[in-house]
Order: sequence, then C-alpha cells, then structure tokens
Amino acid sequence: MKRFNYLFISMLLLCVFIFSANSAFAFEFNFYYQEIVEVYDPASTAPNEGLGDKICNWLSPDSKTEIKKSSYKEDGHDKIAYKVRTRKVTSLAELYKQMGVTQEDYDNNNISNGQRAIIDIFKSVKDSTKNQAIMERTQHADKKKCDVYLIDSSDFDNTASQYVKDSLSNDFWSQCSANRKEIQMGTINYCNDSSSDRAVSTFLHEYSHSLDKSVFHEIHPYGKDGTHYYNEVISKSAAFKEAWAEYNEMIESENRKNYYYSYSTPNQELIIEKGKGDYSTKVKASEATAEQLLRNECFMNRLLYRLHEVLGKDANGDDIVSKAFYETNGLTNDMSKLIKQLIKDNPESTIAIYEVIDEVTFNKMSDKDFKKFVGKSDKLEEYLNVREDNSKGSVGENSATRAKSDTSNNSSIKDTPKISSGSIKLPWLNIKDNLTTTASGSGKLPVLRKLSNEEKDTKGKGVVIEIESDDPFGE
Repeated sequence: MKRFNYLFISMLLLCVFIFSANSAFAFEFNFYYQEIVEVYDPASTAPNEGLGDKICNWLSPDSKTEIKKSSYKEDGHDKIAYKVRTRKVTSLAELYKQMGVTQEDYDNNNISNGQRAIIDIFKSVKDSTKNQAIMERTQHADKKKCDVYLIDSSDFDNTASQYVKDSLSNDFWSQCSANRKEIQMGTINYCNDSSSDRAVSTFLHEYSHSLDKSVFHEIHPYGKDGTHYYNEVISKSAAFKEAWAEYNEMIESENRKNYYYSYSTPNQELIIEKGKGDYSTKVKASEATAEQLLRNECFMNRLLYRLHEVLGKDANGDDIVSKAFYETNGLTNDMSKLIKQLIKDNPESTIAIYEVIDEVTFNKMSDKDFKKFVGKSDKLEEYLNVREDNSKGSVGENSATRAKSDTSNNSSIKDTPKISSGSIKLPWLNIKDNLTTTASGSGKLPVLRKLSNEEKDTKGKGVVIEIESDDPFGE
C-alpha cells in the first residue's frame, strides 16, 4: 500500500509538472498565407460558382481557394471580386514556398515592400531572436491561440487601377477581429520603403487589442461615421482601447512614441464630429476641456507613457503600467480603473501620478472630476489644496484655466470650415494606423471614400466600423 501511495504521488507530481510546463507554452499562433490570385473587375465577370457576397477571412480552413465579392462600392463603379487562395504555413520555408520567393530574394530585395512586411511579421513571432515583445504578452492572453492571416495582394498593390487599390485597402486592412482570436495583415498597407518596421509594430498593436477584454460603453464609440483620427475627440472607452494598443507600440519603439507624441501637443487641433462625417468643429488642445482631452487617444497614450516614465518597472522587471492594466483587465476596464489600480499598487508614487494627470490634461480637471477619476483620499485632498494655492501664485497660468466642470469650456469650441473626414470604412474593421487599422469582425462594409494626400497624413490610427452585433476595436 505504501509503495502504491508513493507511486500515486509521483505520478501526480509528474502530471502537475507537465501541466505547468505546457501552460507556459500553451499559446499558439496559427499563420495562414492568403494570396489574391485574381481580381475580377467588375465582380460580374467572376465565375458564379462559390461567389460570396462579402470578404470573410476568419473562417478559412488550412487549404482553400474561393471567390469573394468585395463590399466596397464607389459611385459610378461596380463592386469587384477576388480569387483568394489560403494555405496554412508553419515555417519560414513554407511561407517562402507559398509566396514563390527565396531567402536570396529577401536578402537582395527582390520582393515587394508589402511582401517584406508580412515576412517580417511572421519572423516577429516565429524567430526567437525577434519575438520577445510578442512572447512577453502571450502570458496575459485569455485565449490559447491566435490565427494570423497574411494577405498578399502584391501583384495588384501598385499596378492595378485606383479603384481596385481602394477596394483592396478597404477589404484587407490590418485588423483584429471582434472575438479577439484573429488578426489580419495585408501587403496593401505596407507599400512604402520604410513600412516593414511599422508593420511589425502594427502587429504588436493588433495583438495588444486581442489582450484587451474591455467593451465599449457607448453606442457609437468612434462617432456616427465609425471612423476616427489621431486628433479626434471620440468616446472614453474607444480612446482607452486605442491608447492601450498604441502604448504597447510606444514602449517598444522610440519612433512610434515620438510619432504619437506629435499628436498630443498644446497646439494640436482636436476635431469633433458634429454630425455624421462632419468635422467642422475643432478646438485647440490647450483650450480644450479635460473631458475632451480624456476622450482623445493620443493624449491618453501620452498619459500612459508618462506614467511609465515615472513609475518604470517593478522588482521583477515587469512594466508597472502594463501590470496594472492586466490586473484590472475586464469588461468594464477603463482609464480611471487603471489609474486607481496604479495608486493602489504604488502608494509611494501617488502624488507623482496626480502630477502626471495634471500635466497631460493641462491642469484642466476640476476637483470634483479629479476625485472621481482617481478616487477620494486624504492625500488627494492635500494635493488639491496645494494645487489651488499654486493657481494663485506664479504657476497659476495653467491652473487658472482649470474647468469648473468638464462641460464648462465648450464655449472654446468654434465652428470652422468643414474638415473632410476622408474616412475609409472597412469590413468588420476597427482600427487603422495612419492608414493602418485594427478592426472587429463583421461582414458589413460601409462606403469608402478616398483619402487625399493631406488627409492621409492626419488619418487616425484605425478606422473603425460600427457593428451592432460585435465589439469593434483595433489599430
């Protein structure tokens, strides 16, 4: 009996060890290479057999060829259709084979910029020397796998008609699905010389969205047109989602940090959607209310990054801001909950956290709203008293402009000549990066409007599609 007990305990310990070992490596990325083999313009010229009504990349099996109709339509043009070939790839060699390229082609730059981008995305996950940023985050995933679709439309990205390129952009933007299980990355988004690094950063952005369990608290989180810009005042929950994904890019890339920072300066002009697609209302950031600043993704990613600079890492080397995010990660998570968790975890840095909030919101937050945002405490009362005294002294220039309430400064908003949204409506898509998005997984595609060069420079990180049945989010 004693021998049996020893044997039983040994087997139990072995099972625990195996389970623990496997749990550390349980997360899996499944990669699918999807090639746009042929474009039918118009869609009526495509074979009828298997012709679908909309692009749907999430349900493709390991190997499949299908014809799908684009949902994009511009006045005066008919919809187009694509022949899409899908193959699962598990190694770089397999990806090269499916793409019809070699390592020599890659080394000698005999491939398109878009192809290089999706290859580098694959490497950022599969190459152990490049995947630290991604692997560090997989331990926080609440799902065991993520399917990644690499869409290669390189035969058409530069040579097709403008309408076909607009359709490709609309249908194959970088995005994360609503169920947070799939990520789509397309060559059409990365045709520029320097876009490979941005593609890898965007993939990190998309994956960070997949880790975010929070849902939107508003009916139209990105406004009535479902589109948002870096300098747009959107909903608090949408700004929080975008800020979190962008923050993950910022702590890994100085270039991305500087890029996002350029949109959160006192002179930045914030735009507000007055009616569907009407951005004629604008306000200078330094004159905006705290409420408006808290509803802009770039001011919120600046808040997260400034807190990161102030708080740094804990004794285990974990980023303190990210740690607080994961501790509060849930359906109702928002910036206020994250801040309160940071204060709880780092009581010695409470005043420093208060100061960062005031810094990013230009000392605009009223005492009442400050208490609601961070939670009431004796320490906060002391800070607010000092802040009030300072507003009467030499440092009072900013503090004197503090709003009595977050709606009291609306008089600073003035009508200006209409700002064209140039919004790209994507399929079930929700987020773009300067013409890079993350999105939800819906089958509906609103109408796309073409961006001018000027509009492309100010396009928000992530076009968002409003989907009643899904929670859209993304880059």
